[in-house]
Amino acid sequence: MKTILIENEGATLRVLQQLLATCCPEVQIIGTAHSIASALKVIGLHPEAELLILDVELDDGTSMELLDQLGDRTFQVIFITAHDRYAVQAFRYSAVEFLLKPVDGEELAASVQKVRDQLDKDQLLAQLSIMREMLRSAGREKPRKIVIRDRENIYVLLIEDILYLESDGAYTRLQLKDGKQILASRNLKHFETMLAEADFLRVHHSFLINPHHITHYDKVNNCVTLSGRETAPVAVRKKEALLALLDKIR
Repeated sequence: MKTILIENEGATLRVLQQLLATCCPEVQIIGTAHSIASALKVIGLHPEAELLILDVELDDGTSMELLDQLGDRTFQVIFITAHDRYAVQAFRYSAVEFLLKPVDGEELAASVQKVRDQLDKDQLLAQLSIMREMLRSAGREKPRKIVIRDRENIYVLLIEDILYLESDGAYTRLQLKDGKQILASRNLKHFETMLAEADFLRVHHSFLINPHHITHYDKVNNCVTLSGRETAPVAVRKKEALLALLDKIR
């Protein structure tokens, strides 16, 4: 896989080169850059490039500014970032591949494998659009969209369209308000952490619900009705948290 590394820290660049040589023999590094200006030159010289591994922060701007300047050219991308809360949140919601510094070899190899197996151009553009939207809001607004992967497809969903999420072993089943279900390739804990900012609450060890769709709370039988038809159990120990959340959003 013909790859260009775009990283403004020399030490990190050297580590990436070493890890790719050791852990990802299928990757061929055809160029490196440290800024938007140098990246545009290198990319222009290598129309055969398939993958960009790039730091979020570059010498003369950000990686998103670089991607905006590439026009119609589309690459697989893996982002490298420090522990920036809003950047990490944006990557998770958009399901774009990213690695935290210091980069781990096994995680790098896993990310390379994922981008090799995916995506068509339209799906990638949709993911990057969600990521841009979240980076621009930088925590000022609640997230509106999320990208969900199953074994074969990628879905761009409005968060408000999700009624609840149910644990299914290492996977999670999403119930949408139009009746559709998606079996996501992530466990429920992953979504619990991600969707907390969208007011989702884990009311049971197997259920994470969108409280904005609650139409009835049965305190006797310890369950909630969502959009008038779907039900989810509520653990006794989650009762107070649920009531507090309902008071907050209504």
